[in-house]
Amino acid sequence: MTARIGVVIPARDEAERIDACLDAAEVACDITGSDDLNLIGFCAGGITQSLLMAHLAATGRPLVASSTLAVTTIDTEAKSSMNMFASRRSVESSIAQSRRRGVLRGSDLARVFEDEY
Repeated sequence: MTARIGVVIPARDEAERIDACLDAAEVACDITGSDDLNLIGFCAGGITQSLLMAHLAATGRPLVASSTLAVTTIDTEAKSSMNMFASRRSVESSIAQSRRRGVLRGSDLARVFEDEY
């Protein structure tokens, strides 16, 4: 049986988000009766997933069988197309909007790739 579970987790900070992701992973394992799970993270979700994987590695917990990252910037200092288009203004605007709403809409995220708006 393959379980597909998508999670959007509002949180005050990354530590709270990682705890919530860990809780969600444990619930998915409980529901499916599996000892571990496979993860895929896209974009900012991949960054959060990387933090979760680091936490699991540091604590020696084998909860994840495989981890896949897609469209995920891990090294924000590296030259990339994402960094080329993401201006400080567009990123700050997206962060402010997501804090007000509790979620970042896809249409707002797309604005990160525009030069000016």
